[in-house]
This record gives sequence, C-alpha cells and structure tokens, in this order.
Amino acid sequence: MRTSPRLTAFPEVVRMPFKLLAFLRRSIGTGDALLEAFSLRLPDKSPPAAPARSTATAKFQDVVVRRPTKLAQPVYSRRPMTESAMPSPRLNGATILSLESRRRQEMEALIRKQGGVPEVAPSMREVPLEDQTQALQFADELVAGRCDVLVLLTGVGLTALMATMETRYSRTQLLEALGKTLLVCRGPKPASVLRSWGLSGDVIAPEPNTTETLLAELQRHAPVLNDKRAYIQEYGASAAPLAAALERRGALARTVPIYAWQLPEELGPLQRAVSLLAERRCQALLLTSAQQLRHLALVAETMHLWQEVVRSLHEHVVVASIGPVTTQALLEIGVTPDMEPAHPKMGRLVSDLANRWSELALKPSRCRRSEGA
Repeated sequence: MRTSPRLTAFPEVVRMPFKLLAFLRRSIGTGDALLEAFSLRLPDKSPPAAPARSTATAKFQDVVVRRPTKLAQPVYSRRPMTESAMPSPRLNGATILSLESRRRQEMEALIRKQGGVPEVAPSMREVPLEDQTQALQFADELVAGRCDVLVLLTGVGLTALMATMETRYSRTQLLEALGKTLLVCRGPKPASVLRSWGLSGDVIAPEPNTTETLLAELQRHAPVLNDKRAYIQEYGASAAPLAAALERRGALARTVPIYAWQLPEELGPLQRAVSLLAERRCQALLLTSAQQLRHLALVAETMHLWQEVVRSLHEHVVVASIGPVTTQALLEIGVTPDMEPAHPKMGRLVSDLANRWSELALKPSRCRRSEGA
C-alpha cells in the first residue's frame, strides 16, 4: 500500500487512520475488505461442500455491509412498535365476565389482549369419584378384549381413566388393549392424549364436537353396531343420551364415570360474578361450558338473585357461547346468546367477540331478547 508523501512526516500512529481510509476507499466495500482491515475471523461452520467464500464472510456481507439500491433496515433489526402502529384495543375497556376454572389465567390474558377488563370467577372443579368400581370393571373388560368401541369425550377424562386403570394393570397392557379397540373421539383433546401415548383415534367428530356430529361421523365409519360392546367415558355429566343413541343402533352401551363436577371450594368469586350480573356492572358474559351456567344459577338462587341475573342477560349483558351445547343450556332458561365463535375454541371466542364488539356493544337496548322470551 502506497502512502501519500504528505503523510510520511507524521508518526505511524497518526498515519494509520488515513491509511485505513485510503484502503477502504480503493476497495469495493465487500465483507472481505472489512474483515481484512479489522483482522476479524469468525468461525467457519459451513459444510465441507460450501462455496469458497466462508460462511463468516457471507454472514458479514448480508448483515453489515450489504449495499442495496434502497436504504433498508438490517434483517436482524427489530424496532419496537410505535404507539400509532399498535393495534387498537377492540373491547375498549369493557368488563368481561368469564366463569372459566381450569384455564383461568389463559382466559384473563386473552381478554386483556383484546383491550377488555377481565373478571374471571372459577365456577366448578373436577373431583374424582371416591368409588371407581365401574372404571376398574371397564379395565377388566378392556384387557380381556371385551370392549369393541370406546367413546372418549374429554382429554381430562381419558387421562383420569388411564390413571385409575393403571392401579390394576400396567400401561403396556392397557395401550395394547386400546390399540385393538375402535377409538371414537368427540373432539381434538382426547385425540391429542391418544397421540401422546402413541395411539390415534379411529373416528374423530368434526366441529362443533357435539353428540350429533360424533354420531354422524361414527355412522360414516361404522354403520353397523349390532351387538358391539361400546363403552362411553363420561366427563362429569351423564352420557345417558349418547348411550341410548348407540343402543338404538344395536350396540350394547355402558357408561364409565370418572369424575364429577362440583362447585368450587371458595364461592366468593362466583358470588361476586352473580352480583356483577344482577347489578349490571359487566358488559359481557363468556360461557365455555353448560355446567358453568348451571353452577351460576345454583349460586344465584341461594343469593335470591337469579331472576335479576336472567333479566340482565336479557336486557344488558352481551352473552357469548362457546358452542351448541352451551347455547342449548342458555335457551333452556330463555336466553338466546348474541354470538358463537366460528370455531368452538376459547381463544376464538374472545377474538370473535372483540371483532364484533362495536356492533354488539352499541345496541341501544338488549330488550329484543326479552320480547322473544
């Protein structure tokens, strides 16, 4: 590298920046030049068959000294979203009441994400039955090969059933027997539990995952059930209607109760929920199961506020139902829900409510439901 005569009179330490500038000016601005100038050598992690140019040089080129035709942010840069670019909260600070129990924290986060103020009151708990005789009898029948069809209604119930059966048989014995059985899943949750065990559901009911869709899908896969031994894993509520439907198709149907739904041990939050509804201090009620509504009614009756709650649901509160089963429970008390989500999922319930909030919340009166009741 030649140095300008004007610089030779200066000490080397002074000339170095000018020498570096001259070197870079003559270069084409490649990563190789910068690496050479600064004596940088990054570890080469490229495979043996990589091009002659090192991976370190390629990465340096792509990220640091790329010269695009237009200025752009480096690919690794993530600027924080400005306030003007943030999505506007669509629930606009409305108080949203939910009776979710097991997934309470998730529900709170979903409501906050959409700009609402969550009021989540756990409304039930799943309590294993003290007497598991029927579950153990089913385990005997399953391992002996005397179960042709097993209908699985919930993932939690299936997990609890397996835990009970494992008190008598090994997991290997039970999985081998399940693998020889026609496994019918009402929805994705029991199917997911089966997959975690290396099994798969033979029949999976489509959305909205009701008894009707389950029976229709089973009819498509197994139209003849004559003398087939069918067992139904219950989930807190009686599955007698489903058992009767299978028997009408010729099956020998029995139910296997695993746990029961009971009121939460601490009733304070649920009592507060009753007061919020009766006093019209919340703008929406989210229901993710029919049992939530039944327990709400039970507590409201003890507080002598049930009629006020029903009136509020008619005239003031936006009612969002997770799906047809919950909607049917609402219709039984004379309340037509304002909306069901496109898919019966908790996240979709909240997001669909937020999407329609401007339409639902700005209605001048909710008396249309009173008139139709």
